[in-house]
Amino acid sequence: MEINEKLDTFYQAAIDAATEQSAAMQREYEEWHRASIAEYEQGRQQEQRASGRIAQEQVRKEINRRTSEEMLRLKKEFHEQQELRKGELFELVEEKLADYRASDAYRELLQRKIEKAKELAQGEECLIYLDPEDAALKEALEHASGCTLAVSGEAFGGGIRAVVPGKHMMMDDSFGARLAEEREKFSF
Repeated sequence: MEINEKLDTFYQAAIDAATEQSAAMQREYEEWHRASIAEYEQGRQQEQRASGRIAQEQVRKEINRRTSEEMLRLKKEFHEQQELRKGELFELVEEKLADYRASDAYRELLQRKIEKAKELAQGEECLIYLDPEDAALKEALEHASGCTLAVSGEAFGGGIRAVVPGKHMMMDDSFGARLAEEREKFSF
């Protein structure tokens, strides 16, 4: 074998070895590149899922906030309407009460309330007060009940108020007090 043949054989062996080594390095580089791309894609997918969950949570929170605001607005509006209707109802009751106070039945009711106050006093001194609007009924009621009545300095909507000083008792049998109680506990 001549030197040129040996050189050709050596050259071919070196080229084959270099080609094989180059192909191995290229495969290794491609595998590393594929792994990097897969890792990157997996990271992006996780980021997208996380950002999707965050966006969903933000949307859910916004929906809940708006729903809560709307519920509060509706409750406020309902309460305002309820108070308006309640006011209208009690205005009607007060009108009916004013009509009742002009009747003979009201005078009879006052006589019964005065008798009840006298029974409560059980013979002790009893101060019975009439509403200022009922001052015109004072003489007739005193004559019918046999006791002295006083006209109150403040209006209480009709009925009577009585004080039994010896027993430290006060009886508030007034329409104003009853209406205030009913307003307080009334609901639709």
